[in-house]
Amino acid sequence: MAVYWCRFFDRDGRVYAAEKLVCSHLDDAIEKARRIMTDGAGSSFELWERSTRVHIEYSPSEQTN
Repeated sequence: MAVYWCRFFDRDGRVYAAEKLVCSHLDDAIEKARRIMTDGAGSSFELWERSTRVHIEYSPSEQTN
């Protein structure tokens, strides 16, 4: 099992929450973070494993084409 730290950002780019996620794979951590973000007021999140950022995701309304 790997330990990931997830930082959630509001629409102004400020961290409003951090969550420790213990998962067997990065994909599992991404899915958990998506569920948490959907339940909150977040617009994006980052996943970190130790001191390495391993994933960044923005909500669809925050992405530009």
